[in-house]
Formats: sequence, structure tokens, C-alpha cells
Amino acid sequence: MESSGAKPVVVLDAPLHPIFQDQLEAKFQVVLLRDFLALEPEDQKALMVQGIFSFLHDAIDAKVMDACLPSLKVVSNFGAGYDHVDVKAATSRGIPCGHTPGCLSETVSVMTWALILGSARNVVLGDHMARDKSIEHWNPNWFGIDLAGATLGILGLGEIGQAIAAKAAAFHMPVIYHKRIRLSPAKEAKAGDAEYVDTLEGLLVRSDFLVLALSLSEETKHIIGARELAMMKRTSTLINIARGGVLDQDALVEALRQKTIRGAALDVTDPEPLDRGHPLLAEDLRSSLLLTPHIGSATFDTRQRMMDMAMANLQCGIAGNPLPTRAS
Repeated sequence: MESSGAKPVVVLDAPLHPIFQDQLEAKFQVVLLRDFLALEPEDQKALMVQGIFSFLHDAIDAKVMDACLPSLKVVSNFGAGYDHVDVKAATSRGIPCGHTPGCLSETVSVMTWALILGSARNVVLGDHMARDKSIEHWNPNWFGIDLAGATLGILGLGEIGQAIAAKAAAFHMPVIYHKRIRLSPAKEAKAGDAEYVDTLEGLLVRSDFLVLALSLSEETKHIIGARELAMMKRTSTLINIARGGVLDQDALVEALRQKTIRGAALDVTDPEPLDRGHPLLAEDLRSSLLLTPHIGSATFDTRQRMMDMAMANLQCGIAGNPLPTRAS
């Protein structure tokens, strides 16, 4: 495998949608990460990799970066969250890292409400029941729960959390939130007149629907575990659209089985995809757990905006210019 010399070489961790793959390959010579890592060290250096394009949250750590040095100039992440990128290691090597914030907030917020509604009104399980030819009569006493008057709690009220909160008024739901730094009164007003709760415990005990919308870090890993789930209402529902790692999934399984909480809806898990024998996939959880495969930002228009931002970061970094949206 040799560089053609005509285009800058970029390492890609996983194939993109064909349309986006074509956009990347129009500007760069693309080498898949698994193929790059399989090369001998001298062959890696000979490729003169100038950029890393991260799509599927494979670990972009010091080892990967060092394999690309000394030619590596930038890491561009296709997504707002970049917990899988060792930004500290990149910074110490003089390599800027870019991401794609802002452009996916509305789309992810809509997906969050799809999860809330799907769980509250048993949409997915109801679809399966309606299609089950073995069922001749439906139980008229199989109930969902109302949203009107229920309290929406959000842990982490960044751009995505604010977009989620802003839609709560349409369902007549008061909003409460907790984060390290309180928002300004103007932002709270835009976020459904969100009420600040100064402790996590206060958020947990009051929320009927608890949305996890915070970034994953060493401080937030398993921030919701057995202790926190036990503080929630037995009638409450947990929704995770952040990262799988912010939630102790084993504790969630136990909470659902013991009916510590009513239910959960997850668009993210750890790992992704789950092992096919994972407890979250157990048959006895089907009635209380809704799962989707990390599709919060998966609309074509949103992904194109993300691609445009990721490409801009990649091109600016390789040219030695400041990144339009740099990860800190």
C-alpha cells in the first residue's frame, strides 16, 4: 500500500455512507484504520498520513496517533461527542482535534421525544402485538402513561438538552435539570422555562422521565448506577441519548427486573452493538425496555451537515489553518 502522492492521505476508522465516502475520497486518499494498523511500522510512516477521520467511535488514542506521526496534522471527528478521541494526547503532540457540535441538536432532540413517546405509549411492543397472528384478542387494560403534567428531568442541559426541553411545553410537561453550571435565565426560558435543581439527587427523586444528555468523561462514567436508580420513582422512565458509558447497564437490568423504575429507552449502549447474549436483550425486558441502535442523528440532512463540518475541520487542519469547530 503506497501513497499516490496526488491527494493527502487520511485514515478512516470505518466506511461511510457511499455518498459521504465519495465526498471524502474526492479530496483525500483514504485508508481504513484496520488496514493501516496491519501494516509494518515502516510502511505506516511511508504513507505520510496527514489526517484521521473518526466515524464509528473507534478509539483514537496515542498509539494510533503515534503510528501516523510525524506527518499527522489533524483528527476530525464525525460527531459532537468525542470521548473516544484522546484529545489530551493529541494536544501534547501538537495535533488539533475537530468535531461537529450544534448541527445535530434538533435531530437528536426529536429522536429523544420518539423514545419518550415510544416508551410511554408502548409503541414498539404494541406494533409487535398487532402483528402477532397468534393473538386473537388484545387486552383492553394494557395501559401506557400520560405525558401531560409529568415532570421531565434532564441531566446535562447543553445544546441537545436545551432542544429537548424546548419541546416539553407541547406536551404540557414542566422541565427540571441539573448540571455543574446553571444556565442563564434567558437560556432557561428558551429551554421550556427549565427549573434548575442543584443536586443530582433532587433531579432523580422528582423526575417522571429522566433524560441523560451529558457528555461521557471519567467523572460521568456510570453516573447513574444502582444507588441513583433506587432514588427514582417506581413509575419513572429513564432515557439515554448520551453515551452508553454514563449508565451502569447491569444496574439498569436489575432495576427493571425488580421494578425499581417503570421502564427505560436507550439509543446508546456500551458496547455498540451489544453482544447478542447481553442481559439488556433478554426476553423478559421487552415490555419495559426500548432499544434503538444509536440513530439519534441518523437523518440524511443532519449527517450531511456533520460531513460538511468534519470535512472543513479536516481540510483546515491539513492546510495548517485553525479548525472551524475545535474540540477542547
